[in-house]
Amino acid sequence: MELHNKFKIIIDIVESKQKLQNKLSKKEKEYYTKLSKVDTIIVTGGRNSFKTYSMSMILVILVAIYDFKILFTRYTMAATEDSIIPEITEKIELLNFSSYFKVYKKRIIKTLKNIKDEDDAENLPRLVFKGIKTSSGNQTANLKSLKGFNCFVLDEAEEHPDYKDWRKIYRSIRDLTLQNLSILILNPSNEEHWIYKKFFEAKGLTKGTNQVIDNICYIHMIYTDMLNFVPDNILREFEQAKKDDLEDFNHTILGGFLKNDKKILFPKGKLKFYKGELKQKPIYKLCWIDTAGKGTDNFSMPVGYVFKDKQDYKIYITEVIYNKDDIDVTEPFAVEMINRNKLDIAGYGKREHANKHGRIVAQSSFIRKYCVFRSDYKQNSEYALFMNDLYSYMKDGSSKDKLDAPDSLAGLMYLFRKEFNI
Repeated sequence: MELHNKFKIIIDIVESKQKLQNKLSKKEKEYYTKLSKVDTIIVTGGRNSFKTYSMSMILVILVAIYDFKILFTRYTMAATEDSIIPEITEKIELLNFSSYFKVYKKRIIKTLKNIKDEDDAENLPRLVFKGIKTSSGNQTANLKSLKGFNCFVLDEAEEHPDYKDWRKIYRSIRDLTLQNLSILILNPSNEEHWIYKKFFEAKGLTKGTNQVIDNICYIHMIYTDMLNFVPDNILREFEQAKKDDLEDFNHTILGGFLKNDKKILFPKGKLKFYKGELKQKPIYKLCWIDTAGKGTDNFSMPVGYVFKDKQDYKIYITEVIYNKDDIDVTEPFAVEMINRNKLDIAGYGKREHANKHGRIVAQSSFIRKYCVFRSDYKQNSEYALFMNDLYSYMKDGSSKDKLDAPDSLAGLMYLFRKEFNI
């Protein structure tokens, strides 16, 4: 399988400054001058668009031929030897670059000479894999030292909760000899997401595109770009999906951003918010604990302070624990939060995926009616990730990777209604 033409612009970007030293036509000079200013690449796409395949190939080429030093990140990073490393090594073999590289557990190094171990290769071209989110709750703790990298890749960028944290790493990529690039790879989420706000809405864009605007190169892939490699049964399924639900087809299959007020169960505009400290004393304090299962589940624990005015109850969601850490890591934080808040009751339940959506829908109107969320949470916090998943949860339950935030709220609401006979 060859590299799709849409991705060849990345090679042109990398070569742009060198090209400008040569004699060029007016059109060529304008083209490479524009590309020489690019420092951010945004790759979007839907299902079967082969964007991950294509980007893996590009990253291998950048290290092997252009001596790039790449930091490859995800917000939460599973074992690299089980996920990313096989994807990259496959492309190394496909491109016949096996003799160029040494493969380690968390990095791939370009070297044409013997080295004793991976620590001896700090100045060599390489791909290093790290997660941004850590068990300590400090999202950038793993990325304290970014010296020596000229390319920062954020894969599954829709999972990253905020712009400021991304920008902090972006500003740390400052090599003086190689082209500095920050690359975001994502399945578009919804129009509340910071990527849409900062890189699409702010540029007058409403969807993925293939063009260069200012310092940003946009690449958007859909399944028809690689039609020869999509099985017939998948094509038939896509055509049926287009007939059944065009809006979902545009979002899921074509990789469009979801409108805020259409298919989302908890759109931001339908929720209540507060900021600052709560000055009055609550009449009741509670939480719900939903432990993380296997795979990509989050440990989710929202804390609610119940108030009652003359008209009705309100539950202020004051803080949350929301991460994929092991139970032995999260349990001490949960115990501390329960004790510090002096909760009246703590609900607990490990709820299976098969039953979650029904419970969420059953409690959704009560969540919108009674819950009041913080608007002043820090953008690199677990509260931010919790809210982003809540905003992204689909009415039809198709967003299975966003279940944990709304499901823990459904548990909290169940507990509240039981205690107050609502």
